[in-house]
Amino acid sequence: MARPLLRPPRELSTQGEPQFGSFEGGLPRMDFGPIPKGRLWKLVHGKRWTYVAISDDAVFAGMAVVSLSYAATALVFVLDRATGTLLIDKSALGPPTAATFEDRGDGGRTARFELGRTRLLLSDDEVLVDLDAGGGSPSTHVMARASGPCATPISAVVPIEGGYANATEKRIVPVSGEIVSGGRRFVLGQSRPAFAAYDHTAGFLARHTVWRWALGVGYDSAGERVAFNLVEGFVGEAECGAWLGDRLVALGEGRFELDLAKPMEPWRVTTTCGALDMLFTPAAIHAEDKDMLVVRSKFIQPIGSFEGTLRLDGVVRKLSGLPGVTEHQDVLW
Repeated sequence: MARPLLRPPRELSTQGEPQFGSFEGGLPRMDFGPIPKGRLWKLVHGKRWTYVAISDDAVFAGMAVVSLSYAATALVFVLDRATGTLLIDKSALGPPTAATFEDRGDGGRTARFELGRTRLLLSDDEVLVDLDAGGGSPSTHVMARASGPCATPISAVVPIEGGYANATEKRIVPVSGEIVSGGRRFVLGQSRPAFAAYDHTAGFLARHTVWRWALGVGYDSAGERVAFNLVEGFVGEAECGAWLGDRLVALGEGRFELDLAKPMEPWRVTTTCGALDMLFTPAAIHAEDKDMLVVRSKFIQPIGSFEGTLRLDGVVRKLSGLPGVTEHQDVLW
């Protein structure tokens, strides 16, 4: 039996008390209001990001805008699924002013990053990326727009040990458009509809944060739309769910088996509720290993495909070649 989801709150915090829970639907503005911490503490612990994955039969792309309060980062990668080749894989680090966020609540969030010739706009109804790879390499351009209604989002507000609280919203949206990278042009949705998966997250996090994450977006073996979002650690079970078409079903917390020394080897991904059992096979990897004294991070995000089963409502759905990503994140920020 699936765990119940609550109706989203009208405000993230009421009279100074965060409205904790796991919700069916999008969140209001990700603003906790006044919190009982000093300005320096909030500067060190405040984090915000928007991550978007675009999943198509021919191409898979990931992009993100991240604010660390005292700095901003962005990433873009594009995978040619037929060859397993990364056509672009680039990260950028800039001052805090390089990233800006607009937040009107459910369905109305926008993240921007601009630094030199790197520009990203990630909104709930549009994705635009303009990236000069440099060194004479072809530029990368992404243009995707919502082409249908969003599936019911899953969202969560949770307390953070060593921090304060975190809010997150995951949504799946059909999109049309194109991706140009590495001299290749992909028209989205040529064989069947493409999708964008969004992760909007904002909060005041612990100085040391660790999680593992999995996202799969595409079609099951019967040709039905399916997606899932899983995490182990950090927000935990509260953000874990699967989409069957537009229908959202809550899942148990994710569990990951992998060899960190060999992240390109297959990962096993399961859930504590027993509904999902997948083997993830990487085709390529985005990885960052940074040591900037105050900030240190080990970030591994393989891009590839899932194979296995999803058992819901007494029905076993087989998944094979489902595009997606896994992630190991261990960061001192």
